[in-house]
Amino acid sequence: MKKLFWIFIVMIPVTLFFQGCFLDEDDDGDSPKLEEFNKATVDVAKSLEDFVIKTQAYETAVFSTMTPAESRSIVDDFIIAGEKLEEDLNKVLDMQNSGSSAMMVKSGNDLPCGPVDLIPGADNGLSPGLAKAVGDLIAETKGEVAKIQAKWESGEIDDVTYNEAMNQLKLMKTTKAANLGVGAILGTGASITTGLIIGTATLPAVAVVTAVGVTVGTGYYLVSNWWYGIHKNGNEEQKYLVTAVKGKVGDPIPSTMFENNSNMLIAIDGYAPISLSNFELPEEGHKKTIEIKPVKVEDADEYGTTEVCYIDELLTASSCEEVAFVTATPSPQDPGPGVGVTVTASLMPAVEGCNISFSIVGTDGYSNSASYPSDASGHASFYIPGGAEGVVDHVTITTSNGKTYTVTYVF
Repeated sequence: MKKLFWIFIVMIPVTLFFQGCFLDEDDDGDSPKLEEFNKATVDVAKSLEDFVIKTQAYETAVFSTMTPAESRSIVDDFIIAGEKLEEDLNKVLDMQNSGSSAMMVKSGNDLPCGPVDLIPGADNGLSPGLAKAVGDLIAETKGEVAKIQAKWESGEIDDVTYNEAMNQLKLMKTTKAANLGVGAILGTGASITTGLIIGTATLPAVAVVTAVGVTVGTGYYLVSNWWYGIHKNGNEEQKYLVTAVKGKVGDPIPSTMFENNSNMLIAIDGYAPISLSNFELPEEGHKKTIEIKPVKVEDADEYGTTEVCYIDELLTASSCEEVAFVTATPSPQDPGPGVGVTVTASLMPAVEGCNISFSIVGTDGYSNSASYPSDASGHASFYIPGGAEGVVDHVTITTSNGKTYTVTYVF
């Protein structure tokens, strides 16, 4: 049985504030395409979130305990979610070739500012490689399922063999096998649940989306995507990583699910979408403010830009009650079968001596829980021995003041 291993990582609040900048009013606005692109961005975030959930159900399924109908239902849900994600990604790709700004941009302060597109181009939006990776994975899985189903329906294989075949398919046709990293942050604020670990190590950080003139609590969706180099079978390969966030203006999100130089699309209800390219994470222990004055859809032009300003600040705390966030990341983030995982969890801001509770459940039947104090850096580390191929671990971390974070990884 595996020994308990815990992951902790400090979050650096990256505060996204939309303020202090304004647009030239010479343009009369042309909103239909912006409305369409905003909706398309939200659709991608929603379908990616659903795909992550269905992928978790598929990749953690114990088919040997199910009936063929139950097994098929889980695989079909995975396929349907993937097809919807591919469809929504292609809608965005079809619209993100509008070229850059036709609007003049002015700065309302002396902060380091620069223009960003409302609708990105092919160089700073979603990559066609993402849609292709999803499409190829789903098409291949769908084809293999049809073969297994036909053999079962013809009586060539029995129920046990059917489920064994579905399990083998799961090991071969997963996001991990396809070099596709998907993640979703299913809620922001004090309690945060994440989807699949997406295989990248970043500085621990936290992001907070705010907007001048926008009511705190207004909903938004964020899609972050980037390429990531990995070593596989002695060769350097490129893995496509993408994260969806469902949040509310003013609530924090963990940026450990992001990577430096990622592209981001932010869609706030009622406002033109925002496209950020080559986003740089803040330094450890800092929060990063991204100030943007949002533009209402009816006041914006599809070829327009708005201005973004960045502020970096050190965060400090003197007591456990002042801990704002906790995150966790496994090392390696993408463990192979039998490879042990070292999990490091961190508090943000860093405070020493705060109790952190951990709970782990693995699909191989392993479970355990414990509490440990944070060190002077706000960190605590634990080791979990490697699991068999396809085993999935879910690790939940809870601080003494109720902040939570859940991480999932697949061997």
